[in-house]
Amino acid sequence: MRLFSRNRLPAAGTDYSGPPAASMRGRAADLADAGAVPWGVLWEALKVPAPADDDDSLVAELGLAMEDWRGPANDRGGERMFGVRGEHQVEIRVGRTERGLNQQGVQCTWVRARTPEFSVTAADGVLGADEPAVAAIVDGYAPSRAWDGSELRGGPEGIVARRPITMRGQQAGWAYDLWLCERIARALGTPLAHAEVGAVAMPYEMG
Repeated sequence: MRLFSRNRLPAAGTDYSGPPAASMRGRAADLADAGAVPWGVLWEALKVPAPADDDDSLVAELGLAMEDWRGPANDRGGERMFGVRGEHQVEIRVGRTERGLNQQGVQCTWVRARTPEFSVTAADGVLGADEPAVAAIVDGYAPSRAWDGSELRGGPEGIVARRPITMRGQQAGWAYDLWLCERIARALGTPLAHAEVGAVAMPYEMG
């Protein structure tokens, strides 16, 4: 019998007793486990020091712009958030998948940093990796609903996270995925040259 089940997983930050959100602004690299902090703390930590003054969208606080997005091969799409955070170009898409006949809504996060090939999957809120260096990063994270449904792939085209949009899932789970992708990128990645990727399919068939 599993010690944790999806219905019993703790919400992110249920037992958090760390610094208040305001004191964590721009300190994403200082978080040891994003799944163990409340949403407000994570959001503050992901903020950049100087967001664009002429962009009043919420994601501008993260150094990202937002626009509508449509898949290159069909009319499926949704919203696209994109920009450069630190050394890494970031592309996030929230909407309908491009994969086969699957019509499910997904959140996809792409951090453009070359890494060893790896995969990470979540089972009952616990992340597991098939590559030792990545496993060393994620193995200590506490079980959390923050990772529910999330999967990552890494390799020469960068790190991509994907999770379904569900009624019970984290509706802005891409923020947790962004934190994790960037953490792996800082530890193991080499930034890729910035490129126009708005009309490019997500790598590794993760779109």
